[in-house]
Amino acid sequence: MGAILRRIAQWTSVFALTIITASCAGIVGTPNSSPNPASQTISLSPLTPGVRAGGTQQFTAVVAGVSNPQLTWSVNGIAGGNSEVGVISNSGTFGAAYTAPANVPTAAAVTIQATAASNASLTVSTTANLLNPIPQLSSVSPSKLNVGEFTLTLSGASFVNGAVVNFGSTVLATKFVSSSEVTASGTLASPGDGSVQISVTNPNPGSMTSTPLSAQIQSGTPQAPQLSVSPTTVDLPTGGIANATLAVAGSPTPSVTCEANGAGAVQLSGSTVSYSAPNVLPEGGQVTITCTAANATGSTTASLLANISTVIPEGYAGPVPSTYFAMHILQPTDWPTVSIGSLGKVTGVLWPYVEPTKGQYNWARLDQFVNVANANGVGLMYSSEGVPPWAAADPSTCTPQPPFGPYCTSTVANLQDWDDFVTQLVTRYRGRIQIYELWNEPSQRFTGTVQQLVVLTQHEHDIIRSIDPAATILTPAVVAEGYAYLDSYFAAGGTMDIDAVSMHGYSTLTNDIAEMITQSISTSIKSVMSKYGLSAKPLWNTETSWGPQNEGAITDPDLQAAFVARAYFLDWSIGISRFYWYAWDSPVVGTLWTPGSAPSEPAVAFEQVRNWIAGATMPQPCSTNGAASAYHAVYTCDLTRSAGYEARAVWNTDGPSTYAAPAQYVHYRDLQGNVFAVPADHQVAIGHKPILLVNN
Repeated sequence: MGAILRRIAQWTSVFALTIITASCAGIVGTPNSSPNPASQTISLSPLTPGVRAGGTQQFTAVVAGVSNPQLTWSVNGIAGGNSEVGVISNSGTFGAAYTAPANVPTAAAVTIQATAASNASLTVSTTANLLNPIPQLSSVSPSKLNVGEFTLTLSGASFVNGAVVNFGSTVLATKFVSSSEVTASGTLASPGDGSVQISVTNPNPGSMTSTPLSAQIQSGTPQAPQLSVSPTTVDLPTGGIANATLAVAGSPTPSVTCEANGAGAVQLSGSTVSYSAPNVLPEGGQVTITCTAANATGSTTASLLANISTVIPEGYAGPVPSTYFAMHILQPTDWPTVSIGSLGKVTGVLWPYVEPTKGQYNWARLDQFVNVANANGVGLMYSSEGVPPWAAADPSTCTPQPPFGPYCTSTVANLQDWDDFVTQLVTRYRGRIQIYELWNEPSQRFTGTVQQLVVLTQHEHDIIRSIDPAATILTPAVVAEGYAYLDSYFAAGGTMDIDAVSMHGYSTLTNDIAEMITQSISTSIKSVMSKYGLSAKPLWNTETSWGPQNEGAITDPDLQAAFVARAYFLDWSIGISRFYWYAWDSPVVGTLWTPGSAPSEPAVAFEQVRNWIAGATMPQPCSTNGAASAYHAVYTCDLTRSAGYEARAVWNTDGPSTYAAPAQYVHYRDLQGNVFAVPADHQVAIGHKPILLVNN
């Protein structure tokens, strides 16, 4: 029995061991679908780099034991970082580019962290030490110094608060102005070796010094600054530019600054001071530009008086003013997306619509137009036309004019009613409406006699002059071939105390090209101006375009773009000094934009040709280059600007051809804003649409 029991015990032990062994073998042999966390690693390089403000540092992570790893990057725990601590973004599978903030934060260090997207515990970080940028010094003023006290202005880039100016081996008392300017003052005890090295040192962290510039030390006796300007008075139009020359003397060489005491912009380039007048006539029509010359011995000033007028002053030979590019809009909410210098007459604001009932005025719509014009820094023109039914001498001339109301074309029954309206209008908008056109197209829109129109416009003229003497008054606007009516108006005693002559220069639909303005459309008006001694008055084209598309005007966008550009060149060329396009948002006439759409091809052309012409000078009229007909010619129009800029607009009224560009022109621009190199053989393709050849 004992032997049997021992045998059973042995069998039991073997069976248990077999089970345990098999069981262990089963655990070890089963595949594991997840990598062992102990085998997953991530490292980051470089470690603790220094990164200058605004600079970029590349970081690279090495990841092991992770299939298809994706990394997320953070700065100080902020995913992607931000403007205060810097930003970081992926650059490749395991890389990231970190851009330090523009200014070093107080902590002057940030933590860069990379984390595996599949395992948030698999992360690595390093510290980036932020350093101030390396200062860059571009100029020192004055560059010549005399013995004694001095103040320096240093210009450049990457200056930081706490930067100091080194004057040779001496650190000067320094004032931080901006990242591009610091000033410093000191005292020069002796002439020394004739020059001194000047530099800027940014403070820690990462203190660095700029490349130095030299200043000349003069051994002579300091001399007080002297300054004069020539001429001392300039006459220019709103939106125009006038230049004057400064003469500067003194030792050390004085620094010069100029500023205007009113609207407009001042630029100083070398010895030339340029003043750009605002588009809106300033109060009083004058702005004083004061220039100051200063050195260590003291300062002095010289002044330039700018007399500004809405019209081109007689003898003005300056650049094309921005106000030349004027525009009509039909709705106050449809402000152009192109740049304009003046706003034309607007809709729904005539006397019949403002005062539909005697003594009851509704100025809301006109207020909208005036406010939007003033907000955009341009002046507004008001054009008179029509009388309300209650004031009409002949009610049979009254017709509905939806959506604004009835409108009559006769004269008034009682002149006092007209006087009252004009008085209310000019009083309300004194200084805000700066231009008045005495009547709009009377040959088509006034059925009274010429003598009756003379009376109405004389009263209007007198009221405007008495209430707002600075306002600009235009003649009644006659249509393209309306010179005979203008002649009869003046012959009947129409006022000639006007500031400019107004015309509407539409081409005929049978010859709908811009070149028509150079022929009888303008020459006939000029003959009337000469007849009545008005040749010296400016000529304004207060309404023009290719005309109504629904009556046969051009509809091809290429030809429309060509018309816009050619018209603005040619009108200025023949002496027209204000050009109002009709109309930005008209659905029918000269349409440049429709609601809900992008600016059209001709609208883009308007913006381009404005960029070409405004601020440039046209030294002579455009040329047909000997062509027998103004309607079949290759036109060239030359432009100049300061610093030797030369340009030439070229087009062919008959379509595609080539033009041999003179040697000085190296590039050309098109009406879409593209720039091309002039070919090596200088043969340039031209066509209906002008191109602009430029010498730079």
